[in-house]
Amino acid sequence: MRVGVIEVLLPWLSDTAMREIHNFVLTWPDSVFKLQAASAIARHAPDEIRRNVEQEAIEVAIRIGEKEKGWPAINALTALLPWISDEQRSGITCRALDAVRTAALWVPAELAPYISESAMGDALELVRTLSHTAAIKRNALDALVPHLPQDLLKTSLYIAQSIDDGEDRVRAMAALAPAISERMMRVCLEKAGRPASLKAAADVISEIAAYLPTELLPDALELARQAGSATAIGNLAGRVPEPTRTTLWREALAPVFAEADAYLLENLVAELPMPFIIETAETLNAARRQGTCILSG
Repeated sequence: MRVGVIEVLLPWLSDTAMREIHNFVLTWPDSVFKLQAASAIARHAPDEIRRNVEQEAIEVAIRIGEKEKGWPAINALTALLPWISDEQRSGITCRALDAVRTAALWVPAELAPYISESAMGDALELVRTLSHTAAIKRNALDALVPHLPQDLLKTSLYIAQSIDDGEDRVRAMAALAPAISERMMRVCLEKAGRPASLKAAADVISEIAAYLPTELLPDALELARQAGSATAIGNLAGRVPEPTRTTLWREALAPVFAEADAYLLENLVAELPMPFIIETAETLNAARRQGTCILSG
């Protein structure tokens, strides 16, 4: 019997039938399937069965962790966290973090919400010492950022700045934008101006435009223009008052008409004010009728 079949049946089973299913699952040789079934049973079982399922599932996950290192151990322990009791959750989270540390890997996004503030510094250190690719390091940092306490944001920014690849570095810094202070935002903007790729600079401006303090908008606009990014300019347009806003929208839209760039228009249209959408549509339709504009991309 597959886990999916059990999940379909569980809401309709009596307590007696659920106990029989539980006993049947215990005979399965595959520990991963056993954990998946335990999770399904726990969502529907009465407290007595749920407590037994929880203890058995914990024992299975711990055995997996002792037998197999790396991701099998991390995934088995992490899979328990959404449904086990609060009393058990802290210990299992510590075990999962120890498994990450032992294997010199990174905290998966599914584990990050359960890490205590006191242990989050250790999780950040694991990211800092990763020897994997820049993209993996950025993804590992991204998983932690939404759950970081305020006092670790500066450390996370330093880790983001240490990422070797220019594009991954600025994207990691951009992920911190909603949470970091104005001073740290200024550092982020300055670093964005020195990546290996101007495209990466434009991307980070687009990412953080909504969070930039007003006094940093001129610097961001200058960087967007240096990068030649109409998308970044368009994202900044919504942050400034009229008449500058209209001027920036026209500047952002200019390449759409000059280069017949449909991809750029798609990126801009979600942010465009309605008058500009109407004006752009009318201009493009007129160009089509004259046979002078065929959008590419």
